[in-house]
Amino acid sequence: MEYRITTDLTAEPVTLEEAKAQIVAANDEDDALITSKIKTARQWLESYTGLAFGEKTVEAYYDYLDTDYSLPIGPIIGNVTSITRTANDVDTVLTTSDYWVRGLQFPVFEFDRVWTSCGQARTSHKIIYQAGFTDENPLPEPIKEAILKLVSELYRDRENTISGTINTMLPYHVRSLVSPYRRNVLI
Repeated sequence: MEYRITTDLTAEPVTLEEAKAQIVAANDEDDALITSKIKTARQWLESYTGLAFGEKTVEAYYDYLDTDYSLPIGPIIGNVTSITRTANDVDTVLTTSDYWVRGLQFPVFEFDRVWTSCGQARTSHKIIYQAGFTDENPLPEPIKEAILKLVSELYRDRENTISGTINTMLPYHVRSLVSPYRRNVLI
């Protein structure tokens, strides 16, 4: 399974003013740097949790060997935009009668296998959908707090070299805030 984001969120879930208050930055000289750290922190935590922190359009591609597909990024917003099956180099847009869905925010899609006179056809699926937190389903406050804490750490430790051990894992206090929201999906 592969996926790509075709439309990313339009506004970061944490504002520049919130980040500056967290790191106690009184001047405007580092605004561009802090804005960059906000985006980096958000992307790092999105990758860690498997969640979209704002509305995004996702295209997920699944290989022919699979019959059950778990969407790579959640939570899903509304219904799936489209599902296209490719079998023997022929694309077919599926209707809701061509698949089953289990689950709500993180649905799993099940498809019938396609058979030909020679046996099972080589099939793949492309699912296009909207994912992310919205005004109706807002981003949980612990995730916002984790973004702010990570922005603060990234801002404070922005040198290329660090004395001692270099840690590439999320800091414990950040990880403990977002772990309850982490999906158990291998991406």
